[in-house]
Amino acid sequence: MRLASLLLIICCISCSKPEIPEFVGVTDLQITEVQGTNVGISGNLEYFNSNSISGKLLHLDVEVFINKIPITIINKDYDQTIEAKSAFKIPIETTFSLSDLLNHQSILGDILNIMTIKKFTIHYKGTAQMEIAKIPFPVPFDYEEEIELEK
Repeated sequence: MRLASLLLIICCISCSKPEIPEFVGVTDLQITEVQGTNVGISGNLEYFNSNSISGKLLHLDVEVFINKIPITIINKDYDQTIEAKSAFKIPIETTFSLSDLLNHQSILGDILNIMTIKKFTIHYKGTAQMEIAKIPFPVPFDYEEEIELEK
């Protein structure tokens, strides 16, 4: 009877619900191209899986804002393995036109600022859908950083 109780306790402790992977931040954020008024940006969403079992990245939904102006929405399906007890990255790329920013400006000073833009604020907001032990987890993220167009 004691052995059965001990096995039950061990099973309950080891069979706890997996933890949600942690959003760490955005790394390697950089301008990949500037061609006319088009600007390409890339970076990596970085996460950490603290679970002792691996999982999967299933889907990514991201809203991209430049200077608080919505630029694009990225929806992408994945079938990427998330290793146990490790950090992992999700590459993210987008391209936008500076002229799209002009269409949202209403004050002359803001328009002149955009035309002479040297840096801007990029904002990623969204959810990564992951699963650990077949349990789905939506992992929200909200990241903002100032990035320079030229040096």
